[in-house]
Amino acid sequence: MQQPQQPHPAATTSPLLAVWACPGLNDDPTEPLSDPLCQRLIEHYSDPGNLILTQEAGRQLAARLGRRALPLNPLLQQPTPGNGGARDRALRRLPSPAAQLILLAPGPETNLQPERIRRLLAPGGFLVLAPPASGRPQLGETIGRWRRSGLRYWQHLIAFDPNEPTRTKPHPRHGHRDLLVFHQPRVAFEVGATGEAAA
Repeated sequence: MQQPQQPHPAATTSPLLAVWACPGLNDDPTEPLSDPLCQRLIEHYSDPGNLILTQEAGRQLAARLGRRALPLNPLLQQPTPGNGGARDRALRRLPSPAAQLILLAPGPETNLQPERIRRLLAPGGFLVLAPPASGRPQLGETIGRWRRSGLRYWQHLIAFDPNEPTRTKPHPRHGHRDLLVFHQPRVAFEVGATGEAAA
């Protein structure tokens, strides 16, 4: 008899705010996630053999870490006469259940539809979202939007490079990278009026 799958360790206990020292961090919120940060996220939120959906920056790295990796961007495209076929082919490649982890650093061309992205996650899976640079009110709006899709807000990660001092001129730096982590409930849920996922 097949043993029931145990929850990933990251899905058992998790502080609401975590700070990671990440040497080699790319802290520009307009750029893709750097390899050192991708590696730590993949190792923390997934296990070998899991499926990872990520943008170009993390696909080869995920494969080197023993994960199965598929491109995320074709799944986020708005279907048009020019790209609908590519998106449909990408969707057909997805197993069921789908991804244990989605790494998403949206750019201006990204078609963000939280409900669609949520359906790409397996029960118990994680979405790590790197929002653009913004203040706390904008972060709150982002969290609310994804919670209303049915995902649970899991953690706010702040990653920084301990070897890179913050500079202000002539190249301003943010000094850190904000990441919002969401969790797909393992059991059936409904999205209530408050946007909470009720197990």
